[in-house]
Amino acid sequence: MKLDSKTLEQLRIAKGKNNLSIIALAQSIGTSRYTIGSIINGRTDGLSKQTINKIDAYLAKEK
Repeated sequence: MKLDSKTLEQLRIAKGKNNLSIIALAQSIGTSRYTIGSIINGRTDGLSKQTINKIDAYLAKEK
């Protein structure tokens, strides 16, 4: 699965707003720093449903 552009933008905004490193963001979401780094930098083609659910849950908490 692929992360839609709106969700990706929200993730980038949350990272900047909270002044989080990729490592801290990954720990908050519950994924690896490599996965989050690839997502933030736009270098991933497919993500598991579980990873997308974790990102969605994190963003829901941030609102």
